[in-house]
Amino acid sequence: MKNKNVKNCLQEYCHENCIDKALGLPIYDTKRIGGEDHCPIFQSKLTFRGSDYPGCTGNPRPSKKQAEEDAAETYSYDDFAFQDFLVKIWEKEEKSRDGREKRRKEKIKGEMKMLIKKREKEEEEEEEILFKGLSLKEQKKQNELKTFIYFDTENVLDIFKDFISKCMVPDNVSAIGYISKHHHMRDRLEKMVKPVENVSLSTTNAIISNGVDYYITLNIGMEINDKSPKRIILVTRDKFGQVLTDLIKGNANLSHVDFKFVSSLKDLQILLT
Repeated sequence: MKNKNVKNCLQEYCHENCIDKALGLPIYDTKRIGGEDHCPIFQSKLTFRGSDYPGCTGNPRPSKKQAEEDAAETYSYDDFAFQDFLVKIWEKEEKSRDGREKRRKEKIKGEMKMLIKKREKEEEEEEEILFKGLSLKEQKKQNELKTFIYFDTENVLDIFKDFISKCMVPDNVSAIGYISKHHHMRDRLEKMVKPVENVSLSTTNAIISNGVDYYITLNIGMEINDKSPKRIILVTRDKFGQVLTDLIKGNANLSHVDFKFVSSLKDLQILLT
């Protein structure tokens, strides 16, 4: 049964049709027909004031309210116009509930968007603070290791874009992003990199799978051959990053290299501060 019970609907129906159908207001003759004092049984007969309708009797129920409701339902089986009236009311209630649910979902969605924006703003402020901290390191650059950052750009495109758009890169840091010449983002990244100091984009001719990984490994190997102390940071989410880390750190002849492997912008920021 719907939210609005049949008895109340019948009352409205009679008000709307009292002139057209000469239908008076409903009268319920409700009596106790049995049961114990703690569990009585009631039955209700429905008639209409000023009408020649003989009346209808509902089923026995444990309360007067339920007995009268049942009598109204029993009447609905005989009056098709009343059935249509009920359907319209219930459809209206359904639409109202749908509207409330829609507004509730929109409100929740709006609140979620506000929370996300708030969190994004907080993260941007945190990143700004971290990146601004890099400029404070410039006065100590003569005492710092030369740092080379190698980006597996196709694998960490989001990190590379954030790095070149937000990072204040110190003079002792050199960052290179590697990308295939066939990649759809190459031209856009070249424009983004152009005005940024100490950051460059290296385009490879690799057409095989993992070709960019080979280029990065080769260039890191060439840099390692220079025996001057340095720090190398590889930024990738690919498994070859961990493999390369284990190879370099496991070689005693490469003690002049401080090699790091990261897969998030936050970890990179920590290393640079």
